[in-house]
Amino acid sequence: MHPDKNVLVLITGSNRGLGRELYLKFSESFEVLGLNRSQSEAADIRINLAEQEIDLQKISALLPLYKKTIFINNASTINPIKPIAEITFSEIDEAIRVNFTNPAKIIKTIVSDSNCFSIINITSGAAFTKNEALALYSASKAAMHRFIDVLEKENEKNSNCMMVVNYDPGRMQTDMQANLLREKNIALDIVSGFTPPKDVANEIFNLVNRKI
Repeated sequence: MHPDKNVLVLITGSNRGLGRELYLKFSESFEVLGLNRSQSEAADIRINLAEQEIDLQKISALLPLYKKTIFINNASTINPIKPIAEITFSEIDEAIRVNFTNPAKIIKTIVSDSNCFSIINITSGAAFTKNEALALYSASKAAMHRFIDVLEKENEKNSNCMMVVNYDPGRMQTDMQANLLREKNIALDIVSGFTPPKDVANEIFNLVNRKI
């Protein structure tokens, strides 16, 4: 199958975990670019979401060249895993930039500059729970979740919007999940009852593909 050259898929954090599975799955049908702090593919656009200023010019220049753009906001950081009293100011800044501020800038650029768009935000149940030692992760995921809710509302009657959605994959077999369990001294096997990222990627692909 030759990829559809009219559709551009942009995925943050496409070099591992769910992001990698999304990259592989969507590449079967569409043009896909990873947005990563290090390039795992030659065509990746280097964007470090932890930086105070990110360069969006390459993305902005690409968008008008495609009839449709799909953005999957996948990358996030769960760190720091510690009580609020122990968090540093720099850790606050970095977590908010990675999980909210910079993805919001990318989304704003896509909504403004693309011909037709879909936005899929990988959200988390942590956005709605009081998880000790996860204040920054929970707060920043909650901010992005509501940002997407408002974006969806604003584009209900926009014919150039295919879909805007928060997607919660639940607990997955990823390094992030393993790190969380280890840091919180929770004795759970991430295989038993945890969803393989490949299965989640297939489900997201099917969800998006129905709207193309």
